[in-house]
Amino acid sequence: MADHLPALLPALFFAGGALGSFFGVCVRRVPAGNSVLFPRSACESCASPVPPFLNIPVAGFAVCRGVCRKCGAKIPRIYPVLEILCAVSAVCAAAVFGLSWEALRCFVLFSALAFAAAFDVETMTVPDFITFPLFGAGIVLSIPDGNISEAALGAAIGGGALLAASFFYRIARKKDGLGAGDVKLMTGAGAFTGAEGAAVAILLASAAGAAGGFAYLKARGMKLSTPLPFAPFIAAGVAAAFLFV
Repeated sequence: MADHLPALLPALFFAGGALGSFFGVCVRRVPAGNSVLFPRSACESCASPVPPFLNIPVAGFAVCRGVCRKCGAKIPRIYPVLEILCAVSAVCAAAVFGLSWEALRCFVLFSALAFAAAFDVETMTVPDFITFPLFGAGIVLSIPDGNISEAALGAAIGGGALLAASFFYRIARKKDGLGAGDVKLMTGAGAFTGAEGAAVAILLASAAGAAGGFAYLKARGMKLSTPLPFAPFIAAGVAAAFLFV
């Protein structure tokens, strides 16, 4: 099967990109209370339907140069970003782990992290329809390898540590520092990384969030108390911990 992997990479790239495209639709439509299935893809400005050949992940955005071919309105960048992230996740998972169970775990985790990060950037929330299935998948996908106890411990440490941090921040600052969605996201991710990986992921996410957040706010001339989405930093920390711990 490994001999056929190079030939399968384009298909994996396309499949991952298609999933990322659907995630983009969810990010744009769900907060507005719209269906993610109907109507079919259309320009958000002029409602002109997107031709099937322009719905090809990544390539469609490039062909139309990031704008609607009818009215010229910019296509939200969240679409190509998620398509590329999920496509690359699929290819990298197979390249690193081969066509294996671990590759499936990697792709499920990385694509969910990309989805959660994008949703948080767009709405400052991480919804339960991402975090709950992520936790369930982490537990279920640990069963074949007999690692269910490690997955459960990782989830407990990941979610518990952020919950404790949120609790003490609330006491000290009299305001919320972390959203419940961040806690749930780390709980689900911890089921994939295990106990040690969850601990490392939290340290990396905290360091990246502190440094990156400070740099971003200073560069934009914004107050340091300005809320920022934390899910992208969780995603980066978890991805690094999953691959290298």
